[in-house]
Amino acid sequence: EMLLYRQNRVTEANMRMFLQLLNGPDWQQKEDLQTEIKKAITQVRDRYRAITCADFVELARDMKPNDADDTVARAHCIPRRNLDSENALVENALVEPVDQPGHVSIVIIPDSNNRENSPPQPSSRLINEVKNHLEERRLIGTAIHVVMPRYITISIRLTIHLNREADVATTRTNINNALENFFDPLPNPDNPEGWPFGRNVYVSEVYQLLDELEGVDYVEKTNKEDKDQDEVFFPRPDAINNQQRLVYTKDTGQLSAIQVKPEELVYLDITASDIDIISPLETLDFNG
Repeated sequence: EMLLYRQNRVTEANMRMFLQLLNGPDWQQKEDLQTEIKKAITQVRDRYRAITCADFVELARDMKPNDADDTVARAHCIPRRNLDSENALVENALVEPVDQPGHVSIVIIPDSNNRENSPPQPSSRLINEVKNHLEERRLIGTAIHVVMPRYITISIRLTIHLNREADVATTRTNINNALENFFDPLPNPDNPEGWPFGRNVYVSEVYQLLDELEGVDYVEKTNKEDKDQDEVFFPRPDAINNQQRLVYTKDTGQLSAIQVKPEELVYLDITASDIDIISPLETLDFNG
């Protein structure tokens, strides 16, 4: 057989038998043999089995749901975690997660253009479709959990000084857009990948983002003498549960960062933000 292969004398019957092994016992030739061989080789190269995190992410993202308008924009895999069963009462606590060998959690974000001032969440139908799709491709002994993302809601409190030439209304719109795109979990022109899962919020980056906008002279903290008036804060009533996420510098006591867990994203509530815009020509208090 080796000599036949080297001399390219493999019969068409043998090729058909090999194609039947690849495509299943019910396979029937519908096109010429070379076309069928090319199709089989292409299918073999396609990712089908879910073994690694990269497999789960790609298969979840590429799944074609029944509703073409309800698709997966992003997927994130967390191995050895069962996010279905973790206690929701402590979801805000920065505690070590329970190690769950054999479990894999996949967090999905839908491709949504209409969010109505809320973070994008997948429908139960999309979650079930993705789970069924992955169940057919998982290894025996792997337990799959497809879940919606958890969001840490934040708002911004800063004072922005404009240049003399800056238009206040235009700059206000640019501030809104820049902040929303920066923290957006979905891909956008300013952030093609979307906000990364588990990425901490750094106050210095917010300063840098706003300071680089056209028309902005400089950015400073509002109420500098009030240590309780942080530049980034939690606007929701459950904010007290998130206080342990706050990281302060040892030397100045200023807020440095907000910690985010690996399965979490950030949602910016722009309507609860308190941004003062000060122009040499006029002063505006921009709330939201």
